[in-house]
Amino acid sequence: MHRLTKPFLIDTQTITSGRAVALARSGEGALPYLDGDVFSGGITLAPKAAAPYSGTRWVIQQGPDGTWGFLNQGQPDKMLVASAGFVALGRPLAGSAMARFATTRWLLYRDLIGFRLRPVMAVSGWLGVRDTALILSDPGDVPGRWMYWDVVPLQDDRFSPRE
Repeated sequence: MHRLTKPFLIDTQTITSGRAVALARSGEGALPYLDGDVFSGGITLAPKAAAPYSGTRWVIQQGPDGTWGFLNQGQPDKMLVASAGFVALGRPLAGSAMARFATTRWLLYRDLIGFRLRPVMAVSGWLGVRDTALILSDPGDVPGRWMYWDVVPLQDDRFSPRE
């Protein structure tokens, strides 16, 4: 397993900061997509990355420390947030005192099976799907297919971060 700290290739496409992507559960058959609901702040799974599931569009953002952020529909106040064993949409925390409880920064790993995402927190597990439920694993959980994701490049750049 290799941690990705620089832009990377998927097929022939380079994934760099500002690129629109979808995150799909890895595996055979129907791939549910990570779907953010900007109104409720919740994260669910959607059966496809097309209308009416606009929350399946994420803009990947690389931080100066080699971590990654995922902006739902390109909105910086609707990032993929990990906190206390669950995931939601939110904004980066202003103070560092709360950083051990919630983060919008993610470590991205790749191996032959696919991608794995882990929040940057003192104690954290992997983002995964068990029994159709989105979870953050316990740090000691045995790795399995349930914690792998596909990063799917999107051709539509309407959700690029606003300057």
